Amino acid sequence: EISLVMKYCYENEVNITVRGGGSNVSGGAISSGNDIILSLERLNTIVEVNKIDRTITVESGVITEKIYEEALKHNLIYPQNISSSSQSFIGGNIALSSGSPNSLKYGSIKNTVLNLEVVLPNGQTMWTGKSVTKNATGYNFTQLFIGSEGTLGIITKAVLKLEIPIETVLLLIPFSFINKLFDFVNAFFENEFNAVSMEFIDKNGYELVSNFLNKKNQFGNAIEGILWIEYELHTKHNIEDLYIFISTYTNQEILFAENEAHKKRLWEHRKRIGDAAINYSIFKDIDIVVPRCNSFLIYNEINAVCNSFNFYFIIVGHIGDGNFHVNIFKDKSINWEKNMDACLTHIFQAVNKYGGTISGEHGIGSLYNPYLKLVMPEYQINLMKQIKYLFDPKNILNAHLIF
Repeated sequence: EISLVMKYCYENEVNITVRGGGSNVSGGAISSGNDIILSLERLNTIVEVNKIDRTITVESGVITEKIYEEALKHNLIYPQNISSSSQSFIGGNIALSSGSPNSLKYGSIKNTVLNLEVVLPNGQTMWTGKSVTKNATGYNFTQLFIGSEGTLGIITKAVLKLEIPIETVLLLIPFSFINKLFDFVNAFFENEFNAVSMEFIDKNGYELVSNFLNKKNQFGNAIEGILWIEYELHTKHNIEDLYIFISTYTNQEILFAENEAHKKRLWEHRKRIGDAAINYSIFKDIDIVVPRCNSFLIYNEINAVCNSFNFYFIIVGHIGDGNFHVNIFKDKSINWEKNMDACLTHIFQAVNKYGGTISGEHGIGSLYNPYLKLVMPEYQINLMKQIKYLFDPKNILNAHLIF
């Protein structure tokens, strides 16, 4: 059906926007106003679990959370615990090259995809590769489609790698001083500790989500930031070593969780921060990433820029990857729209200065394409446009995204 729709649109030069689950934080699922919207919600079949190859084959409209659940039935795990998994479709996750807290250990979603079935703008259907872990046969079309935001073709099926479960413990670590928190993160990796995930929330974010959950902020004004570390057991350093190491950077109580019920409770403030932000006000969600060693530098830049505009904002994210989400909230007392462009420009210029880029996992979409030139030279953008033209010479598919 998708092939027939695309053939018709191609022959008649009808623009088309592809829509998955619609979490849509970069404006990727929004119509440009002169196109049709193709929903993938009926492509919702889990095709196969292969325990020998440890793969799962799914259609692109499968809700990501369903993949976790299916893998667990076979004593395997899908390693990407994407925050929007109860809503987002796996096809959208792949099209955006999404990440997750577990990307620290397993890499982002591009590390879990072996093969894709796609429908090209002219209606032709193809597999991008083979469902094997090694493939040195020409250009890697699979990786080209991951992160392409639906501009090169429509993902209809995916073959994903599964992993065996591992034993972990979850730690929640409050820090009284933000510089000590970032010092600890650097020292954690310098001293050869490893984690499945390492997540961060600042003081404002923790206060916001505590109010949303109607729970007392148990740390009050005593903390400036919090880390969650999901720590893999049976590694070089045992949990006692880690506890002693952490204690040299914070005098706050460290909380532990070993079973799944306790982990769920300990994760709650981090997992619900998105809901809390949406409930609070309209906000701009910035998704920046820098090399981990420059995390404190960009954190200070973000604070300086946002404070200079008197914005109310929170900083959360995947600190283990140098990937931060900045939620800047709309306030009627200030000229939010007018100042936002200047604020974003300052932040993105700083990101580029520190060797990073303007999206770690949300994509460029239609909201951030004006800023692509701040982190990418013109010749590189033109090469991308040439790739787009090769696949879609009539520019009918998601034509308003990225560029």
